[in-house]
Amino acid sequence: MLCSDIDTMILILGVAPIGYLTGVSTDSSATEIAFFTLSSGMARQRQFRTRITWKAQRAQVGFDAIQFARYLFKVYLKMFEYEDWSKTLTNASLTSIHRQIASPLAADLRYYTRLSLVKLIYLAKTSVVTEWRVCMDKLVDMIENDRTLLIGSSSLQELSQHMHTFGIWEHSPIAVPPRQLYKAPHYLPAPTAADEGLLGQPDVPSVVFVALIVPRSKLKVFTGGTPESVGTPGLHLSISHGMTCQNSFHSIQCFFGKLRARADSIGVCDVEEDATGWNGSSDLVVTCQVPLYTLLLGPRRAVRVSLAVNTNPSTFQSTRKLGPTHAVFEAGFADKERVWLLKAAPGAATHSDQTCRFSRNLAMPGVVTQNIHVGLNAASQATTLRIQTEFAAGSSEANALEQGANVTISADSACTLLLTITGCPAVRLKFLLPIHGENTKTRISRKSCWIEVTVPIASALTDGGYKKHPFPVIRDQTSIISWGLPRVGLEELPIIPISDRMDWVHTFVSMALSEQERNLNKAVNQNRSSPALLELKESIHSIFLAAVGQHPRCGMVRAFQLIRDDTMSCDTIILVSSVRDDYDAGTIFLDAYVIPLTNYRIRLMDSSLQAFVDSSPLSVKVSAQEEVFWKKLLPAAAERCRTWNHRGTCEYATSRNIPLSTKHSENPLCACGEAEMSEHFPNATKYYLFRKHATRIAIPVLFAVPYVESVIPQEFKHPAGARTHVLRNTSQATTSSVTPVEEGTPACNNCGALKLDLKTCNRCRKVWYCNHACQKADWKEHKKVCGKK
Repeated sequence: MLCSDIDTMILILGVAPIGYLTGVSTDSSATEIAFFTLSSGMARQRQFRTRITWKAQRAQVGFDAIQFARYLFKVYLKMFEYEDWSKTLTNASLTSIHRQIASPLAADLRYYTRLSLVKLIYLAKTSVVTEWRVCMDKLVDMIENDRTLLIGSSSLQELSQHMHTFGIWEHSPIAVPPRQLYKAPHYLPAPTAADEGLLGQPDVPSVVFVALIVPRSKLKVFTGGTPESVGTPGLHLSISHGMTCQNSFHSIQCFFGKLRARADSIGVCDVEEDATGWNGSSDLVVTCQVPLYTLLLGPRRAVRVSLAVNTNPSTFQSTRKLGPTHAVFEAGFADKERVWLLKAAPGAATHSDQTCRFSRNLAMPGVVTQNIHVGLNAASQATTLRIQTEFAAGSSEANALEQGANVTISADSACTLLLTITGCPAVRLKFLLPIHGENTKTRISRKSCWIEVTVPIASALTDGGYKKHPFPVIRDQTSIISWGLPRVGLEELPIIPISDRMDWVHTFVSMALSEQERNLNKAVNQNRSSPALLELKESIHSIFLAAVGQHPRCGMVRAFQLIRDDTMSCDTIILVSSVRDDYDAGTIFLDAYVIPLTNYRIRLMDSSLQAFVDSSPLSVKVSAQEEVFWKKLLPAAAERCRTWNHRGTCEYATSRNIPLSTKHSENPLCACGEAEMSEHFPNATKYYLFRKHATRIAIPVLFAVPYVESVIPQEFKHPAGARTHVLRNTSQATTSSVTPVEEGTPACNNCGALKLDLKTCNRCRKVWYCNHACQKADWKEHKKVCGKK
């Protein structure tokens, strides 16, 4: 629904979905997977609800003007691709068209108008630094010369009007007062002076409001049938001049009631709204803004204003009732009772010029230390970020550059690099998105004293970025927070009582894996290791099962030790206090205490450790790479539930590292939380010495992110083996649903992509693929069933 790659949209909007960046979430997908599975074959529409957590990414970014214009044009084409009828009729099957006519789905609704595009550009001007005049001239030129969206040509005037209203581009017939126009566009007759009403005023505005009063009797087309037969048709106002000119305006406002003209002001009216709406008796008032000159291009008697149903396959059924134009009601411009011309919106208190203005380089909140420039590829997708750091003449850095000092660039975190000039303090380069810190390109100007660093953008499913650290803990001048894992109030969330009916925990935690992770689990053998994140999830799974008495080898255990599989040495003890219900996220977590073991602590607690080992804790074997992930998770698990404050002597502040260390037998946590919140610490005597070194943590179930990768298990899909859905949720709402798909709609059996041009397997004709690469990647699994009856 974003009509754009997510990275570019993040840079424009200044907000980012956390799960998209990190690839993990604490919000459960288990319930939605179950509902999705149970709804198979029961209903045409199947939905997948997921909650998206957003974080602000505030800074200004630079784009090349022409590249950004091409990007906006791609967004325009995507927003209104349904207006390209040649593409629709070529690619869409007759079955799909018939389905849209007979039983339209939510996916068939049109979510955007020209106002949507203009508001996106309006918002972009707060964060994007570019040559806006060059950019907008190029964009408008491409839109006006586009020959693919033929239906959209009737909305060009609406687009120009919104651009004028929001102050982002001026179309001369709108920018110039109507009385000063000598020639209308497209060589049509120039506007003539009017002699009555608003048009008779000398200061008539360039943009006016048209209000059409639709008789209630004409609305029977919507009320005379069942909701299924009527559907949810889109509406627009159409203004035509006979057969010579027709303009559509989709950004309309509708209400039931009456308009009352003000006696003391021409072109201004009050509203008497009918609060009973559809249950009342008042007519429907439909209003929108239009450029005035579009009403003056021909004789007044030729101008017609109509309320029409948008044209698409799902509204073909309206043709029988409304005719080929799909007009619900139409009135002539001369009909003063049904067509009102206003200089302000109905009910507006005073007249305004109806324009909004933004400073070209309006800064957003936040500190910007470097200018970030975005590189777009041929598909208008953000692929690189570039920072140019300039040093003042006479500074130590400038002098060092002029003398030929060595310059090094090193990865610092998921989104930062360290720029070091020999003999000078390191400079931290802060990017807005995760990056591949090992693949940088550097340009140095020793005479002009600047250094330019270009780095590729990383995603959650590729190396780099948060792939190696999906649990970031952020420290600023005043606070330390778990950036990726949301906070939980331990004392406010209920404890789940343990019973002999806890077998659901195994199913629930199993659904945390993505489909790719499940396939990796099946493929793992002695010669191939799992990714660190998958190993971490499996260990957490084992701890959950043991904590509720469902572990197949040990029953109920509340004490755990993490043991390196290569050295068989332990450096982390976890004591589980309880299992709690995080009902807000639809999940569960472990209320626990962690005791990191260092060489010093092992000597100090030797007798207690021996008693602990004798109590038969569950040993969780971890690889070297998984141990690193545990040490990165623990600070986040502590920060997300702490009620204590960090001290002035906090090790995080002095070392400037979170975690403090990821090495074996070294402590990843600061000492501020030790012995704090210990009211639920186990009372066993054997754990007495552990208490003063224990930090309370909330261990989550780490779920795959459904709008990043598929989370539907293979066994829950259709028996034929063909995938019928891929989860791609990019809605801007906090709670949203994936676009429902038609039952039986094929999707790639390897990557899950839903496309119209998929190719079937030549052998079994039962599964689909994007291309040969996808078929080859899936062959190891598919060959087990391919060709079998």
